[in-house]
Amino acid sequence: MIPKAIRAALHVRPGTRFSVTLDNGRIVLEPSTTKSKRLSDWLPAIQVRRKIDDAELMAPVDRCSDA
Repeated sequence: MIPKAIRAALHVRPGTRFSVTLDNGRIVLEPSTTKSKRLSDWLPAIQVRRKIDDAELMAPVDRCSDA
């Protein structure tokens, strides 16, 4: 755990991601400056935005129900 005084001085909050490196036998933690690469971060960018009717929406469900 990172001591509270250090977290406050560095403005580190829960969920902050760190890059971890090794420097002359010492572990160095630095707040990551890169964005997260979780799927949930990409979903809005890859969603298909088009209108579909109820029948098209329910077709996969209907196919599973018939099996």
